[in-house]
Amino acid sequence: MNIEQGAAGEAANHLALPLATLALFAAFACWTLLAAVGVQLKHIWQFSETTFAAVLVLPLLAGGFFAPVMGVLAESFGGRRIIMAGHIGLAAVLVALLSAESALALLLAGLGFGLAGGVFSAGLRYITDHSAGEGNAMRIGVYLAGMSGAGFSYLIVPVVGSAYDWRVAPIAYLCLILFALLLMATMTPAELPYPPGRIRMHATGSVTRTPWSLCGFYGALFGSIVALALWLPDYLRGHYHLGVLGATSFALVFLVPAMLAQTLGALLYRPGTPHRLQRPALWVLLGCLFFLSYPSTTMTVQGIQGVLHLSLSLPLEAFLGLLVGAGVGFGVLSGSLMCETIEQDPYRVGRLGGVMLMCSCGTGFILTLLFGVGNDLFGVRSAAFMMLFVIVTIWGVLRASIQRAEERRCLRAPLSPKR
Repeated sequence: MNIEQGAAGEAANHLALPLATLALFAAFACWTLLAAVGVQLKHIWQFSETTFAAVLVLPLLAGGFFAPVMGVLAESFGGRRIIMAGHIGLAAVLVALLSAESALALLLAGLGFGLAGGVFSAGLRYITDHSAGEGNAMRIGVYLAGMSGAGFSYLIVPVVGSAYDWRVAPIAYLCLILFALLLMATMTPAELPYPPGRIRMHATGSVTRTPWSLCGFYGALFGSIVALALWLPDYLRGHYHLGVLGATSFALVFLVPAMLAQTLGALLYRPGTPHRLQRPALWVLLGCLFFLSYPSTTMTVQGIQGVLHLSLSLPLEAFLGLLVGAGVGFGVLSGSLMCETIEQDPYRVGRLGGVMLMCSCGTGFILTLLFGVGNDLFGVRSAAFMMLFVIVTIWGVLRASIQRAEERRCLRAPLSPKR
């Protein structure tokens, strides 16, 4: 009987990672639901631009609040319990959304969808509790694939909304959330007890300050992904004159590679040498952003036989190809940076994941506003890519300078006199 119980427990332990990934996928799908359905509701309920912008960014701001709070709670009560609590809350929000009849109801729903951010940090705590230290990078890489649920809404919701009523989408998402909750409750193992050594290390605070600065670096990258994903449909509609369905579908060309490339970045990450992966990805990203930031240009050249009119602009196919490259660059950098952050302090994964997502939400919120301001000030649609190019360049310079300072400090450490 003990052998059978042990085999069942081992099987349940193997299910912890895929079911936590499914839970993250479902939660992130809910997180971007209003961004997808809001385009349709804007015309049905005649929202102002300010109201529509608030509907887009409120889930982002709420996610930045819930992520660190639920990450800390996951360290106290266990990641599995907090994941299930977050899914129950998301289910309640979806039920309330079915009876929404005003902008205020949508804004309140946006606040509730911020629970998805807490599911992310709680899930990080849960999957690392069920793995050896050496397997963390692989498990984190698989878990980050669940973030692709953020693009699920962009693909499914416009199709459902055009074929049926927009309220069909919350019903479908409610079924997905309840299905993931049922699997988590019945097929995943409970939290593992913490060994005394881990508690003592956590209590003494014997960790460096490095993880918290790395949280800021991760937030700048992932926040840029979020902001660009929110802004791309409007860019594609205005610049390439696409419809709503076409614009949201082509936005996935950036979002899905960016989310999945985080898995690639985590799988390729090697402890102690993150720069070997991050530097090539950084150069690829900067190259793609440079060409994306170049605006459509018309030049008049005085030729031998008369005036020549030259027009330079990116065709849609080239633009989408550069978007894929930028998404892969963003994703590889983000995935490897998350593994590097957790490697520095594997005993506070919940709060680290929460702070990383909080920084990402803050960055995404600020950049979304700056993209709009940039369009108004410069009158150039590619101004957003110009801003991202500058931000990523500053990111690379700061990252390299901090790495070199740490390397010099490590070289001097053995030479310092002992006290």
